[in-house]
Amino acid sequence: MGNLGLFSAVGEIGVTYTYAPIPAFQIELGSGIGFSGPQFSLMPKLSLGDGRNRFLAGIGPSVGLDWYGSLGSGPASYWLNVDVGYEYRTPGGYSFLVAVGIFRGIAGGYHDPCVNFSNDSCLGPFEQVKGVTFPQMRFAWGHWF
Repeated sequence: MGNLGLFSAVGEIGVTYTYAPIPAFQIELGSGIGFSGPQFSLMPKLSLGDGRNRFLAGIGPSVGLDWYGSLGSGPASYWLNVDVGYEYRTPGGYSFLVAVGIFRGIAGGYHDPCVNFSNDSCLGPFEQVKGVTFPQMRFAWGHWF
């Protein structure tokens, strides 16, 4: 699925692949780009409903790599993501998803980018993410096989 979001487990734009070993359980792998850089996620989900209308609830970890560290080698931030959503599947197998939830910092951190990019030392202080909680949302579209 293609994803557009705000602070979602796969960032602001990303892709996910979902495997459903049984109709009531899904495993979603994702990657994308967020405000702080590349992000990767794993989210097991419960899926309730009929073949076309599904209500989803998921919880899983994600990691964000520090885009603003020295050439992407900065610290990583580790998050726990929780979301609930609704998915509609068309008769042709296309899928549309909307989900909302929260994400909470578990460990690690990131560098705050400065506003003045002409300054050679534009990296702000290192910020810890443990205990930081934000709302998140995403829209996704894709196809089931």
